Formats: sequence, structure tokens, C-alpha cells
Amino acid sequence: MANHKIPFAFPKEVIEASEKIDTIVHEDPKRWDLRALQMVTIDGEDAKDLDDAVSGRKLPNGNYELGVHIADVSHYVTSGQPIDNEAYKRGTSVYLVDRVVPMLPEVLSNGICSLNAHEDRYAMTCMMEIDDSGTVVNYRIRPSIIHVGRRCSYKEVYKALEENIVPDDLVDFIPMLRDLAEISKILNRMRRRRGALDFDFPEYKVLLDLDGTPLRIVKRDRTMAERLIEECMLIANETVATHLKDTQRTSVYRIHEHPSEEKLDLFQKVLHYLGQTLVLSADGVTPRDFQKILDVVKGQDIEQVAQIMTLRSMQQAKYSIENVGHFGLASTCYTHFTSPIRRYPDLMVHRLLKADMHWKGGYSKRDVDEAFLAGAVEHSSIQEQVATEAERETTDLKKTQYMVPFVGEVFEGTIASITSFGMFVELENGIDGLVHISMMNDDYYFFDEEHFVLVGKRTGKTYHLGEKVTVTLVKADVEKKQIDFVLGEVDNLMAIQEQLSSGSDYATSRDGFGNLKGRKSSRKNGRKTSKRDDSKAGRSRYDAFSKKSKKGKSSRKKSNKATKRSQSKKSKSKRKR
Repeated sequence: MANHKIPFAFPKEVIEASEKIDTIVHEDPKRWDLRALQMVTIDGEDAKDLDDAVSGRKLPNGNYELGVHIADVSHYVTSGQPIDNEAYKRGTSVYLVDRVVPMLPEVLSNGICSLNAHEDRYAMTCMMEIDDSGTVVNYRIRPSIIHVGRRCSYKEVYKALEENIVPDDLVDFIPMLRDLAEISKILNRMRRRRGALDFDFPEYKVLLDLDGTPLRIVKRDRTMAERLIEECMLIANETVATHLKDTQRTSVYRIHEHPSEEKLDLFQKVLHYLGQTLVLSADGVTPRDFQKILDVVKGQDIEQVAQIMTLRSMQQAKYSIENVGHFGLASTCYTHFTSPIRRYPDLMVHRLLKADMHWKGGYSKRDVDEAFLAGAVEHSSIQEQVATEAERETTDLKKTQYMVPFVGEVFEGTIASITSFGMFVELENGIDGLVHISMMNDDYYFFDEEHFVLVGKRTGKTYHLGEKVTVTLVKADVEKKQIDFVLGEVDNLMAIQEQLSSGSDYATSRDGFGNLKGRKSSRKNGRKTSKRDDSKAGRSRYDAFSKKSKKGKSSRKKSNKATKRSQSKKSKSKRKR
């Protein structure tokens, strides 16, 4: 946290200001009273700051009504005052492996702003009428008072809709949830027709004990419940962005520019390797061109690697006052509206909406000033990257710590990336490490950049993306957060470790490059990621070490330790759209 200047606590004046906040929801005739409307929140089971609630129904004309109700943070956070100044400075909440560093004090983030069930809350509602083609034919955006009827988890919504396992207190909400599921399918088909990219990376969570020691790593699946919420949030963000654009005022947008020529050249090499003849040009490339590639490799061993390489060919999404569209979503106009508890740009968008409707409060003259907005979006983009890097580093640290007891053991992995100095191999549980080219002793290997393979000069042996390999873990450097493998099984571990430590070529290339995850764009555009129930005892079937290693230091395999450790710390469901 200190390396990235992430604050450990809120300043005294911010705490004092938060303690003075009126946490009573008063009657307000100017607000849209939606307390009688059936609605739910759907989040991870350990989520605390609930930004959004959803409602839905089929209309008599055959269209659907979708309501997205977002916490009205701007009602409580006054522009230019201590809480707002600190939120601006932070820019975003930071979700580290072992803790959450919130953008707002807890009395707001987990309290009066959180859309807790069975409690009245102020919200900003975007109510949309959507036809069967996924087009928003009518909408209304207005501050509201809501009352969430039920807090739902992704897990139970999935079980209810897909497996017909319905808790008694969820029965009354099932018709609405089925309508929401149908709406999400309609919206997804619309986005697919439009050419939007649909990445589906496996996600992994490091479970910790109360002392912060890694217990195990589990895979989180993205089910129809997560996709349901994603689609609802995406269309709300798009509708609000279009509304702001039409006001002709300076506004805040979430943009994703076209890929650069340089990145396209790299991706073209990957296409050639994948056997695709499509020629991409920065001038005429469309999201659909990339999605065609992903569709071709879907279900194949190479699918995940192709997704990684596709993502690496993209620009980084950011905030801007200039609307240039969102390439990955194939959207001509997009913003962030749905998470004002944890993202400052969303709070700015809410204030812009209130300014446009001449609402009685919740914004100031500064909030519509072009110079302020231009500086704020740039600062927010920077803070987002700081948070991303901090999140990535803590994850790498805990993964490396987790691997330490397994040094010397043998595992099966997949080649996920190839460079001029070696290849990164990813294990079944998402752990990845480097096989340095200097440690491939059976030949002299060189990087064939045109075909994206490592080739042995003497034998002609090749290593390619997606290939399954056997590796031995030879080093887990906690200080550097780096993991190293060598191919096959080893007889003299200490000699190999000494060779790694003394190799100057290895050290130079390794320290300058980091690891595979460090090169993946982590905050996925248009995606909402969720953390689900990871509290079950025992090892996940996705844990690479649930299988006995072929060879290695058996004394290091102490799986009974995990069963003696307590429940892991949990962090808030991250919604990254």
C-alpha cells in the first residue's frame, strides 16, 4: 500500500464530517417514490457496499421495463467538502487480496449509501423500456426513494433460475428474476449483433486465514447470474451516456480507443500462428473482427491464450470528456454511472445528471466546469491504474507465498505466453511462472517472432502457445513476487537454484518483465466481476495441488495445514464495468 501511496485511514476531518451525516431517509415529494416497486440486489455473498438494485417486468405491449437503481451518493457527499475532496484524491476503492481500501468512509459505503434490503434509500433511477431487439425505446432518469425487497447472491439466483432450487423467501421474486433473465438475453444478443467483444477469462481467488497466510486458490465461474447483472449495468451506463451527450454539456465518458497499428501488428502475428488469414488495419478494424477470431477458437485448448493476446492488442480504457466511443463494447457512447460508492467518475456523472435537471442539490458550479471535469477524468484514470497495480501486486505476493511450500514439486501447465527470453507457463489454478530460455538446456532456443514459437536450433524442437508441458517449481521469490519453473523433472534442485541466482541474463530479463499477469489488462472493460462463496472447507478441484505431484519434496506437502486454518478474509464483490 505504501509503495502506491494508498492511504491506510481517513483524515480526522473526513471522519468528523462523516459522523455528522444525516442517516435518516426523509420523505421528499420531488423524488420518484418507487418503494412499492419490487426490486432486488444481486451481489457476491460477502459484498458490503451495494451500489445497485434492479427491477424488471414485461409490459402489455410486449416490451420489457428494466429499472436500474443506483445509490444516490451525491445526496450525501457535498462537492468540495472534506469527504468529497478525499474521495476525489483516492479516485476509486482499492480491492486488495486481504482488505478493501474504500473511497468513502464506512458510514457511507457500507451504511446509508448501501442499498440494504428492507430499508428505504435514496437512489438515482434509470428506468428503461426495451424492445425485443434490445433497443431502448424510452427511458426516464430521476432521483428516487426505493426499498429493496430482497438481497440475493449470484449463487442462489443461478440455482433458482437454472436448477429450480428456490428458498422460501425468494419465491415471490422468481417471476421478476425470470423477466430480468430474459431481458439480459435480449441485451446480450443485441451486443453480439453489434460486434461487442465477449471475454470470458477464468478468475481465481486467493483464500487467506486470519493472519493473511494463503490457504488455497479457487476458481470462480461466471454464471448467468453475473451476466444478468452485467447486461443490466451496461445498458444503464449506455443510456445515461447518451442522455448526457444529448444535453450538449461537457460530460464524463468511459472511452476505449481503437487499437494502435503497433499492437495490431503483434496481434497479426498471433493470427498467423492461429491459422487465420484475416488482415487487420488500424483504419478499418472493428470489434467484430476480433470477436470472429475468439469464436473460431472457442472451446479449443488455445482459447484462453487467444483471449489474452486479443486483450493485449487493445488500448487501455480510460475516462475522458471527449466521447470517442467504446471499442470493446462496440458502443458509440458509454460512461460509468452504476458504482458511485467506489468510483469517483460515477459520482461526477450523477452530479452532471442533477445539474441538467436543475435538481435542488447534490452538485455545485464546479461540477459542470469543463476545466474541472478535464482534470478530474485524467486524475481518475491515473488513480484507476494505481489501484489496478496495487491489486495485482498483492495478488502476486499471495500467490508466490502460496507456492513456497511446493518448491521442488512437479506440475502440468500450459504455455500462456512466449517471449525472446523464455515462456510463461500457467498451472490449473491460475498460478503462472517463467521458464527462462537459459534454463532450457537440451538445445539452444531462439524466438521465432513471425510464428510466435521457441525453436531449438539443433533439434528443431518447438514450443508453442497453448501447448501442455510438465514443469518443476524451482523458485518462489516472495520479495520479488516471481515464480520460476524449469521444464520436466529435476534431480538437483539446489544446483538449478544456484544457476538461476547467478545468471546475469536471467536476472536482467526477469526483473524487467515481471510475470504473465502483470502484462494482462486487469480491469476488464464492460465487465462486472463477482466473488462468490469460497468458504467451503477442503481444496477446490481447481487447486493445482489437489493432485499428487509426480516427484519432489513430499515433506513440503502438508495439506492438513489448510484444514486447520480458519475461514479466509473476504472482500467486496468488485464491479468492473
